[in-house]
Amino acid sequence: MPSPDNFEASLRAYDPQLRLRWGPALQRWVIERKQRVSETALEVYQSFASRPDATPMDAEKLISAKRGCHPVLSPLILGDYVFKELWVADLQVHGTAVVDRDMKRGEDNKTRGRGAGVAASRVAADALEYLNRRDVTDDKIRREVLDSAFEVKAAPERKPKPNASKVVNRLGKPPKWMGRDAAQVGV
Repeated sequence: MPSPDNFEASLRAYDPQLRLRWGPALQRWVIERKQRVSETALEVYQSFASRPDATPMDAEKLISAKRGCHPVLSPLILGDYVFKELWVADLQVHGTAVVDRDMKRGEDNKTRGRGAGVAASRVAADALEYLNRRDVTDDKIRREVLDSAFEVKAAPERKPKPNASKVVNRLGKPPKWMGRDAAQVGV
């Protein structure tokens, strides 16, 4: 849990209008935004706070209004989740234009990626069609055509390993259900 001073510095980096204070009525932290509070709003907050059935939040709203702020959030503990909650509260107030823009950007990137993948698959299909039409059996020519189609150099052909991998149990021996001849995979 960060110290209140460090957390308030992070809050101000997120939004310079945000303030942090301990709310005595709620017995928790109050994050408030520095904004103009009209005289009418201040009177309303005073009337709500002076009622017999007033809630602790009514008292906190009055305290914030006297400081020229509006309460935004009242977390019990300070942590990274507070910034997510602030972001969601901003969306509720200001709309989803930012999210819509980010989602559109992501969809555009995905479409561009799909377009590049489709183009690459067409090139590969053309290369394979050429190889099948020509009935190319020479591996060197086949490798050159595929290299030019994919614009990458194919890995050199490897010789098979002399020892095939063994299927073994945790003791390092072939399981009993496998016959002796089946212990070698790929033989």
